[in-house]
Amino acid sequence: MAGMDHSGHDMGGMSVSGMMTADQMTRLRQARGPRFDQLWLSMMIDHHQGAIAMAEQARSSGNVLVRVMADGIIAAQREEIGAMSALLDGGR
Repeated sequence: MAGMDHSGHDMGGMSVSGMMTADQMTRLRQARGPRFDQLWLSMMIDHHQGAIAMAEQARSSGNVLVRVMADGIIAAQREEIGAMSALLDGGR
């Protein structure tokens, strides 16, 4: 998927975990059916876990609005990870 490799982006000192590599995107592009679903869900869970890690870093900000937004991101991402995990565990 063109333009989807953001692994080299400067995130202002934050680690960028959860970003897919070019190899992972190639495997996803080549997958079909249930294998695509499994790969996509697994990659999205990793991506969401990366968002949680970045939001946790942002919580150290002295800005209360940044901390509130980070808390909201963490809660939303955890909820979505739960839903995706349920699908991987047979909720299809």
